[in-house]
Amino acid sequence: MTTGPAAVLTGLIGGGAKSIVFSPAGTATGELKRTVSAILTGYTESSPVGGKVGFTAAFTGTGAVTFGSN
Repeated sequence: MTTGPAAVLTGLIGGGAKSIVFSPAGTATGELKRTVSAILTGYTESSPVGGKVGFTAAFTGTGAVTFGSN
């Protein structure tokens, strides 16, 4: 694997905590973002015939969620 989510995420499973930043409204200046430290605990892909490849990643938080803006 050299591209896509699997190339990045599978190597992080069970590794140390990483900072996760979630920007539900996008990354434009002033938009809400949430940041948390978490460990990636699982990753799966789904690929229905003729459909888009999807993925699910599971995380365990290791600290409090902080709220801010971009």
